[in-house]
Amino acid sequence: MSAFLLACGRLVALCVALLALPATATAANSAVYDDRVNDAVYPGVDIKRIALAYTDDGLVGIGVSTNVLIGGNRLAVYIDSDLNDATGFNGADYALFYERYINGQSLGYWVWNGSAWQMGAPATLAYEAGDYGVNMVIHSSELGSPAAGIDVFARGGHANPLGVGTDYWDTAPNVGQWLSYA
Repeated sequence: MSAFLLACGRLVALCVALLALPATATAANSAVYDDRVNDAVYPGVDIKRIALAYTDDGLVGIGVSTNVLIGGNRLAVYIDSDLNDATGFNGADYALFYERYINGQSLGYWVWNGSAWQMGAPATLAYEAGDYGVNMVIHSSELGSPAAGIDVFARGGHANPLGVGTDYWDTAPNVGQWLSYA
């Protein structure tokens, strides 16, 4: 097994541990945000906690715990890698977009090119998803090698497959706020 995959496994394990910690505890090189529970309407994604971990060798782990994920659920993690709200899309320079289908799942990587989101193909992106959340790992070089830290914002929801009616969304932290790791 490659060194990268072993490091990813350790970072996913750290994200899982951070998601299980009491709200007042954190580990070194990490940050945790607890979102209000049950503030999303079913079948929308109710984000419960975001955990952010950073290793000394540049791996970034982002864990998001949720209510049960079902087909049609989507989870986007927006990343402000330059800590500048004036750049990117409302400050976000990158986005990781997870989608659960009836018969599968996918994780996409998007880069803000100055006027629109553009899909990318990072060499170091890995993820693990269960019924109650997603853990993602990416090397900081895929995020512009941020030196000062990063901010993250998550938005989860359920798109109406027929395009009729209501889509259900939850955000964490609340709109206009970021979880920071510096």
